Amino acid sequence: MDSKRNEDQKKDWLKLKRPCWKMVKMNDPKGKSPYEASKKGGTRPYLSLFNKWPSCSCRKDMTFFAQINLSKLPKKIKKATRNDSGILQLFICTNINCHPVGPSTFSRRNCVRIIYPKGKSLRHTPSVKILKSIKITGYTEKVDYPLISEDCVNYDHSENEDMNWMSEHSSNAGDKLSGWPMWTKSPKYPNCPKCNKQMIFIWQQELISMTDYMNSGHTFGDKRRGYIMQCPTHKKVLAIVKQ
Repeated sequence: MDSKRNEDQKKDWLKLKRPCWKMVKMNDPKGKSPYEASKKGGTRPYLSLFNKWPSCSCRKDMTFFAQINLSKLPKKIKKATRNDSGILQLFICTNINCHPVGPSTFSRRNCVRIIYPKGKSLRHTPSVKILKSIKITGYTEKVDYPLISEDCVNYDHSENEDMNWMSEHSSNAGDKLSGWPMWTKSPKYPNCPKCNKQMIFIWQQELISMTDYMNSGHTFGDKRRGYIMQCPTHKKVLAIVKQ
């Protein structure tokens, strides 16, 4: 093994590090946090006349997974995610009998959107199982490194079997903003349907940990994690990659 080549590859890998921010969470047993607050689960996402509770193509209400109030993020996170206003929301259909047609990334079974609150939120009583209500109270900064499967990584692990080093310089699992995705399968960055540019990763959301709270026990088959992508030019074009 060429030790100099090994060290050079490691140095190149280290240059690719990015900050990420893991979410600090607290149970909200009463589910009464403000409609515009950052949160996971419950029945109180911010809704408006033009951004109501979304329904799936199967005509069932989607399940509310989480929302992030982008305007309340610290400046460092706003800069890293390239977003500084609005509320980023994630809804997913959890109807086990729903079988959407077409690519899952832009499927009508998912709703990823940014809305801009004005006035009081509309209220809605969803006709679906509800996820446990959890407050997002803050963010802890961590360091992310890309997985070896990313195209930007030039590291020949067939020659370099330093698995301990690789595991120490990896991406963080769990719910987080920015950084590098912790892929469970091969990397997948969709292209924007408007301009065909590659979309960028802004938010990682665990799916199984959320659906564990559901009485139905539905866990999206082998889909463990969701990766929220955004077009760098068309900010309202968002997608979720589920793996």
